[in-house]
Amino acid sequence: MTLTADSTKFDPFKFTPKPGLLQLETGTACNAHCLFCEHPNMKRKGTAKWSTILHTLYWWVHRVSEVCPFGMQEPFLDKRLPAVLTNCKLLNPKVRTLVYTNMSIYDEDAWRKILRWQMLDTLAVSFYGVTKQIYEALQPPLSFEAVEQNIKSLVKLKRKMHCDKPEVNLHILLMPETLKRAQKFAVKYRPLLDNVGYVRWDSWCGRKPYSDEWESKVWGPSEESRSPCPRLWRILQVHYDGTIVPCCLDAHEMEPCGNILDDHEAFYNNPRLNELRTLHLKGEQDTIPLCRDCTVWRRDHDPVWNQIWRKHTKTVSSAVNPYTK
Repeated sequence: MTLTADSTKFDPFKFTPKPGLLQLETGTACNAHCLFCEHPNMKRKGTAKWSTILHTLYWWVHRVSEVCPFGMQEPFLDKRLPAVLTNCKLLNPKVRTLVYTNMSIYDEDAWRKILRWQMLDTLAVSFYGVTKQIYEALQPPLSFEAVEQNIKSLVKLKRKMHCDKPEVNLHILLMPETLKRAQKFAVKYRPLLDNVGYVRWDSWCGRKPYSDEWESKVWGPSEESRSPCPRLWRILQVHYDGTIVPCCLDAHEMEPCGNILDDHEAFYNNPRLNELRTLHLKGEQDTIPLCRDCTVWRRDHDPVWNQIWRKHTKTVSSAVNPYTK
């Protein structure tokens, strides 16, 4: 079923899941202990078997438009990343590949392979420091100077090899510590990179402090009513051991929904995942511990998506977020 703003016949309970993004965690290793991330508190640790990666890619790369071989990890710690990206393109030459990184690691041999074969379409760099002091306080034990140099080295190599891809985007997290200096920092990097943009603070489903009042001052008013979460229909999230979870924020596997190794169609037919979709359709998100304290829905959902649900169903909720202090 095609979801468009002017749909006149729309039964939300018959809306078929159709993922556009496959997000595959190849491991859980990370060399940073960022204050705004749940990784330091995560107990599950491991590295995906190569057979798990190939199994997932084989069954799903041809069905999606974008693949992100990244989860709760720093992807460039995994030496297999160029091979993962290559397999994505071999299985589906049209698929877009995306990787998020803190850019603390610069392996020129790996980058030459990625650039030469044009395996990666977009690189998103999480560089939230704006100053050395703020950066090293927020993203310890990484080095501000080292990350800056790594970004410049990649851009230089990309130009030297006359490569259009990957598009290099810099993300700056807006929070009280970074807000005043963010614009100046963005102006500094815009001539060097393809895009520089701001990202919103997140509560990690209630695990991190969150102020909707402060966010409203920065981003404007939030959504008042809550639509079903598009991630349940649009994103296939696979952890390193094949476990499927409903959301990238489910770092602790609060809601495991089958395993892709046991059933590669689990995204469609897993009973718990379908139950979560139904609860969202009924406006009962607050009955799901993972979703109850989520703050993402307040600002980060597609406006067209929200418009459709509100036009064709009255089952959206108006839950009050408890993190509005």
